[in-house]
Amino acid sequence: MAEYIEREAAKRLLVSDYAYAAADLLDKVPTADVVEVVRCKKCRFRKCAVESEGGVLVCLQSGMEIRKNDFCSYGKRRDSDGND
Repeated sequence: MAEYIEREAAKRLLVSDYAYAAADLLDKVPTADVVEVVRCKKCRFRKCAVESEGGVLVCLQSGMEIRKNDFCSYGKRRDSDGND
C-alpha cells in the first residue's frame, strides 16, 4: 500500500542540529500526484440521493448506489456546517 507524506511537515519534525542531512534527503523523495477523496457521507450531493426499491441510496449525480464510506470522482465536499 502506498504512503503519502507532506514533505514540509516531515522536514519540520526532522530539523535539529543532527538532522539536516535527513531533511535534505527528503527533498529528493518524490511526492505522489494525489487528489483528496470525498466520501459520500461528506458529499454535498448525498442530500439529493434517493432510495431505490431495494432500500439502497442512489446518488443522482453519479447514478450509483452509495453507502457512507463510498466515494467517486463526482464528489464535492460540503462545508463544515453542512451547506453546499
